[in-house]
Amino acid sequence: MEFHPTGITAKDYLTVMERVVDAYGVPYFEAQLSLPDDIYLSTAYRTSCMLAVMVSSGRRPELFKLWLRVTEKAHQCFAASENSAYNDLALKELLLSRILMRDRTPEAYAAVWDGILRSYDFDRHYAQREGRFNNMAVYGLVGAYLLEKMGLCNSETQFDRVMPWVLGRMDENGMFDDIDDAMLYDLSARVQLEQLLWLGYDGKYAGALEDNLVRAAELSLRMQSAAYQIPFGGRSNQYLHNEALFASLGEFEAARWARRGDMTRAGRFKRAAHLSVTTVSRYLDAPGGAKHVKNFFEPDSLFGLDNYGTFPRYMNCLAIFLNYGYLCATHPDGLFSPAAAEPEIPELPAPSETGGFVRETSPCFGKVFAAAGGYSVELALDADSRYDAPGLGRIHKCGVPAELGLSVPFAGEPGYLLTRMRIPFGEIGPEPVSVYLKKHPEANRVLEELREPSESLSICTGWTESGGRPRFLCEFAGKLHSEVRVLLETPDDVRFSVRWTGMERGIAVEEDYTLTPSGVTLRAKVSGANAWVCVPVLEDNGREKTGMEWGSRTVSACLAGCRYTVSSSGTLRDHEKRLANRSGIYRRAVFGAEGPEIELRMTLGKAN
Repeated sequence: MEFHPTGITAKDYLTVMERVVDAYGVPYFEAQLSLPDDIYLSTAYRTSCMLAVMVSSGRRPELFKLWLRVTEKAHQCFAASENSAYNDLALKELLLSRILMRDRTPEAYAAVWDGILRSYDFDRHYAQREGRFNNMAVYGLVGAYLLEKMGLCNSETQFDRVMPWVLGRMDENGMFDDIDDAMLYDLSARVQLEQLLWLGYDGKYAGALEDNLVRAAELSLRMQSAAYQIPFGGRSNQYLHNEALFASLGEFEAARWARRGDMTRAGRFKRAAHLSVTTVSRYLDAPGGAKHVKNFFEPDSLFGLDNYGTFPRYMNCLAIFLNYGYLCATHPDGLFSPAAAEPEIPELPAPSETGGFVRETSPCFGKVFAAAGGYSVELALDADSRYDAPGLGRIHKCGVPAELGLSVPFAGEPGYLLTRMRIPFGEIGPEPVSVYLKKHPEANRVLEELREPSESLSICTGWTESGGRPRFLCEFAGKLHSEVRVLLETPDDVRFSVRWTGMERGIAVEEDYTLTPSGVTLRAKVSGANAWVCVPVLEDNGREKTGMEWGSRTVSACLAGCRYTVSSSGTLRDHEKRLANRSGIYRRAVFGAEGPEIELRMTLGKAN
């Protein structure tokens, strides 16, 4: 693949953050100030930090007075709030806001705010307690450390309480296993921990923490897809802030390796960070208004959203999480060191571009990643059926819209919303959809009427059961056993196999995967039954319908000048069922063979 620098700099991070601020608009921030304290606190800390970045960077100096009002009320809410999960999340962002604005804050305000925070009691104010920690405890730990850096507390007791649990949740690869194995919350927690070291933490847990983070970051480089997206897997996936977190991870690691003099590693991480940011513009520029989730349904629709992940609550995460990388790029030696010009770290090709590897996570995450010839795939060996399905859940290629192949599997019992119900941005405010529906019971009827049908679906092998109908691997979440073998790893030819058991008595499936510049091939063999294979084909991404063509052994779809072609050794038996995932609406193509073996070939590229 021909290499071209992205041209991305820290200034481009600022531009993205400014677009997020403008997507909300000053009238919305003004309206937030009239919210009750408990609701206000749920988003105020992010508003304060976003505005602080805009003012301190010189981008939007006219927002200073608004920042002052927002931050003042946030401190007042802190003073009145106890045992609130928002406190665990909010303290670090509020303190980052304070630090960025320390030279601009009037002394009288700073003295009052310091008095409030000096009396902060982690036992009384934080909701996270030993025995029921989750990723929010990691955010809270960074907040505690920042509070100490400001001379307002001693955080040692909090570190002794939380850090052993954190290290105990990091697997053999250094990945953080949150309470439900979600890939986003591994990344989210590790970015906070990277930030902790960058801020200067060098306590007794620092060595073990850094060892884990370095190992996990190397694996994360190989999880970035050929469309420069973070992995699917679990809740809160497919939001734009996913890529902001990865960009910040890349910046922290680039700074780490540059300090150590390893400019090769630094250049790969820097490039991966920049590539991640390039993916968000397509959605920020969406017709009708910026999107915060990766589809193109109406900006105020609920399609593809987690219940809690509405625009008002989650769009700001794009700016907040990207801010970590921006600060690292402009303060490579730490936030409390003098600001410096962005260091020269020349980009070098990222693994998502060069390919030549197969990587498997630990069993708790249950994923396989492979890339070669400009293609990348992600396979779920098991899955949380509320969000995903076993099987091949992603096929991406550089330069092709991510949803045209497949970005994420289809959940059997979706834990996210698949409805075109629209709630105006200004009406829902920062509350979850469930709270809105309690206040507007008439909306529940509309929600059910417009929900898209769904069932488990991935690209996977099936077999004929006794009644003659096919069953597929994707239907057996929580029951499968798998064994992965790596057969070949070169930049233009990667091969691996997976043996599946545990589905039904007497049934075993052998799948062989090959990735080359000409496409991805799945060859499957079923013991004791005729073989089938199913594959989703995009019909509608919310803005455009694909041009679809069906043949006896092929199917193709075109989008944005690109074509996805699927061909099989089996015959096309069915393509009528429509199913939805977070990306859009797909048709399920089912191919069947008159025997135990079947082949599926998938290619992505420019349409002729």
